[in-house]
Amino acid sequence: MQPKHLSSSATSLLATDMQGSILRAHTKQAPLSLAYATYGFDPRAISDSPQLRFNAKLRTVAGFYLLGSYRAYNPILMRFHSPDNLSPFEGGSINAYAYCSNDPVNFSDPSGHMKKRTSIQDQLRPIVTAQIFHQESKTNKTNQLSALKKNQPKAEARLQTILTELKADDKVYGKEKMHRNSRYGLETEKTSLLSDLVKIDKLPSEIASHEAALLMLDKKNDAIEVQIGKARFDEQFKIAFHAAIEINRMRQESN
Repeated sequence: MQPKHLSSSATSLLATDMQGSILRAHTKQAPLSLAYATYGFDPRAISDSPQLRFNAKLRTVAGFYLLGSYRAYNPILMRFHSPDNLSPFEGGSINAYAYCSNDPVNFSDPSGHMKKRTSIQDQLRPIVTAQIFHQESKTNKTNQLSALKKNQPKAEARLQTILTELKADDKVYGKEKMHRNSRYGLETEKTSLLSDLVKIDKLPSEIASHEAALLMLDKKNDAIEVQIGKARFDEQFKIAFHAAIEINRMRQESN
């Protein structure tokens, strides 16, 4: 915040949205409009602005955005100022902004001119890859938890023995104290045992998070299956699965 020093009689009128973000400020000096964006405050803005703001910057004088292409987009009109140079309707007129025909799930728009249907494989590959990751992680953590629980009684007994020995060593001096290497070994073993016992408490929640992720991925698969039918889905899923397995194999070999 960069405060503006005003007299005690100065008055400002702030216009805010429903979240309380300041959209416009009126003072006796001049009105000030703000646009909130993820790119931070525009250094070209007035340095002594009185507004409290977050990620704010002044609107451009032109009032439009290029959106990384040649077409100027007006956020107020929700239209492009510039016509589409591939439009079949003469000059293209003022075009509505309908990215992917308002269906970005089933379509993509790599050219910025027209929608392109996303292939089933393009939809399935990231889902299958994520399923393989979460399933392997869940299996590994489940096996790890099972082994730790099986060894838990011995680990707790050994930890208690180490704590007793360290406590007894703290009470003696001189030659009666254990060698520092022996004490270091016990301290290291204690840390390892404590780490394993903590994992027993943490692993169930980690396993549950992988199960939740798998459930969400199953729902995505179900939606695709409803869209294309079970027979075609099974065929496409098999292709995506083998492709993901092959990619993982090649990645492991390269490492």
